[in-house]
Amino acid sequence: DILKSVGRLVEYCKKHGVTVDLCTEDGSRTDVSYLKQVLAAGRDAGCDRFTLADTVGVLTPSSTLQLFREMQNKTPLGVHCHDDHGLATANTLAAVEGGARIVDVTVNGLGERAGNAPLEEVAVGLKTLLKMKTGLRMDKILEVSKLVEEYSNVPVPPNKAVVGENAFTHEAGIHVDGILKKPETYEPIKPELVGAKRRFVLGKHVGFKAVKKLVAEEGLKMTDQQLKEVYAQIKYLGDKGKRVTSVDLESIALSVLGEKKQKALRMEELVAIAGNRFTPTASVKVNLGGKEIVSSGVGTGPVDAAIAALRAATKDVPFELAEYHVDSVSGGTDAVVRILVKLKSREKIVTAEGAGADIVLASVDAMVNGLNTILNHDKK
Repeated sequence: DILKSVGRLVEYCKKHGVTVDLCTEDGSRTDVSYLKQVLAAGRDAGCDRFTLADTVGVLTPSSTLQLFREMQNKTPLGVHCHDDHGLATANTLAAVEGGARIVDVTVNGLGERAGNAPLEEVAVGLKTLLKMKTGLRMDKILEVSKLVEEYSNVPVPPNKAVVGENAFTHEAGIHVDGILKKPETYEPIKPELVGAKRRFVLGKHVGFKAVKKLVAEEGLKMTDQQLKEVYAQIKYLGDKGKRVTSVDLESIALSVLGEKKQKALRMEELVAIAGNRFTPTASVKVNLGGKEIVSSGVGTGPVDAAIAALRAATKDVPFELAEYHVDSVSGGTDAVVRILVKLKSREKIVTAEGAGADIVLASVDAMVNGLNTILNHDKK
């Protein structure tokens, strides 16, 4: 008999000093009257808490609220939600409203099938929507999310709530205008709350005020007429479907000002070697601020080795590679590839591109373009 087994197991664990969480797998599809019997058996045996599990994610917020109100008891209630219908966060918050005091969550929503309730979403929801304290260091949420993303090798979607790259990113003109005047107009969550930063990006929907702000961040002084010309060129590129990077913005702005873009870093030579039973190795010769530097590096492949060699040559430039993305522009083994890199330096994020039939050269070109933007910005 399951009820007797529950009692015996709980008693055994308690005798050995173990904290007991009696969790009902697939409890969301179990008759409520039977759940109450299981809870009573566990409570009488001394269990510390009782967790109702929506193992296959079939609850809705309204049914979750009703279930937890019915199950209210002296034994603390916990909730365990899966995201099969995309309702894990909403159901978890509904359970808390219904009386749950323990929530099962995972960073980035990792878990079986569609995953579990994401810690970051539930924590922010508890604080901003339900006005509850969590005891968490909320400003570490993004940092922990990125750490888990790196070690789990499961990418966080750009549009993921709270921790996605686009969560606090604004492009549309009307949105940027509103954000600059009153951030809460388009930001229900303050980015600083979770350790994030607001970001404006360039594209076909960009507005004049966003361009003005981004140009100012580059340390460039321009008249409104010059800014309008920069804005028009960026809109033109965006309308043509081109991805507009930080390097593009800098080049356009300097062109309008009648200045040439200074290239503090130039690639003079690059050799990358890879093969079977051979550690991929690369060497570079660069000119950095008039000084010739020769460096080498190894990696998991020729691209990684080439970037490692470039890192060694520019070790005095503070930056980290935040993102590396490859697109094939054409088909076949001789396809042209487009490389997008995102570099982070002193809280500034720079995007740059490189393109060509050789993925190693295209990757290094993208890195050099981005590093030149960082170096030029540091000079200003």
